[in-house]
Amino acid sequence: MGKEIRKVALFCVFLAVCIAVLAVYSQVIKERKVEVSEEFEPEEPESPAGHVSVVTSIEVQAVPENWDDDAAKDGLMLYITFYDEHGNLVEFENTEYSIRIRIYRAEPDSDGTMVKGDILYDFCCPPIKKHSSYQVGTQGGITISLNLSEHADEWGIIGVEVEIPGIGIFYAEGEPVPLSP
Repeated sequence: MGKEIRKVALFCVFLAVCIAVLAVYSQVIKERKVEVSEEFEPEEPESPAGHVSVVTSIEVQAVPENWDDDAAKDGLMLYITFYDEHGNLVEFENTEYSIRIRIYRAEPDSDGTMVKGDILYDFCCPPIKKHSSYQVGTQGGITISLNLSEHADEWGIIGVEVEIPGIGIFYAEGEPVPLSP
């Protein structure tokens, strides 16, 4: 019986050594995998921040907003997005540019499609000055306070012209938006 106990003890020691070797080996394999994956990890593309020169188009979205305690909408929040020639988002800082905003009455044509009508507002003089794409994008936005009750049951189309000195003038129109609640 003593021999059998020694055999079992030796077998247990052998198993413990095997388990320890496997644990060390698996850790070495994991470290090697991390090293290899780090070597071939693709570099992050350079942030387009600061590269205003690649802007080729803009997009505008107007959202009716309420910024006081009553239920009525107080105006519009405009969000402007800048794009390059491939349709990629362009973000930039430290570049002064001007924004001119026009609000047109949206009227249905003979097919029922909303089209631009008369100019209701022209925010031109002086134009709005900004220095960063973040000031007008999803993190910022331009607040346009309007007495929207003057336009009960009317819709508007927002036209935005952005002039970036030395780069160009870009124009975009948003989808029709309700000008009153």
